[in-house]
Amino acid sequence: MMVRAFAPGDYVTYTVPVDTPGTYDVRIKTKPGTDTGTFQLFVEGVQQGYLQRNTYVESLSESGVHDLGAIRFDTAGEKTFKFVVHRVTDSASAEIVLDDIELILTNHFEAESLVATGDKPVRQITDQNLSGGAGIVFEGTVPGDYATFTVPVPVPGSYEVKLGVRKNRHDGLVQLSIDGVNRANAKDSYASRVEYEVVDIGRVTFTEAGDTTFKFLVAGRNRDSLGYQFALDYIELVR
Repeated sequence: MMVRAFAPGDYVTYTVPVDTPGTYDVRIKTKPGTDTGTFQLFVEGVQQGYLQRNTYVESLSESGVHDLGAIRFDTAGEKTFKFVVHRVTDSASAEIVLDDIELILTNHFEAESLVATGDKPVRQITDQNLSGGAGIVFEGTVPGDYATFTVPVPVPGSYEVKLGVRKNRHDGLVQLSIDGVNRANAKDSYASRVEYEVVDIGRVTFTEAGDTTFKFLVAGRNRDSLGYQFALDYIELVR
């Protein structure tokens, strides 16, 4: 299904059935090779997830998948998903060509609700664009600085680990390790302006339930960055 937007505020709505109450990771797939401008999801009138920037890509092999983060539904039933165009790019119009919507049950942990420690200060921040309106900033100053978060694993098994992060011009390269094992490559948290992103770390197998340690180590910084900070919004464990 396709909607062609000519101005900010244009939108399309879909009625999505939710079978069971719970917290879901929401992903949508759009058609690559089209210019969708930027758009924002609202569910039942409430803004959800980060602003999605999806400009034209040449290759149709691109996935076109947008991870919109976690949404909690307290009741089952039909829900209204409204996609609002935030900005139309330099072309005369923008297209939202929606392929599918996925709802995947997940375990969602707000960073500000977790036990966090560091060898440099960690502090809570408020930002209406963050999930729950808040997050945690680690004020690293040199490579080797680190912060740890204690994350409860509900049951043993394999989970897809996702991070909600805020990127800024003062942020550095960060390496995540879980219980002492490095996961994926160091991630660059630098952006020339404030941006929000869902980072997919990949699948991790936990052999036991209970508390596990997520350690974020400052591995360096982008040459354009002004510092070594890191801002975490949330952690998700998706089955």
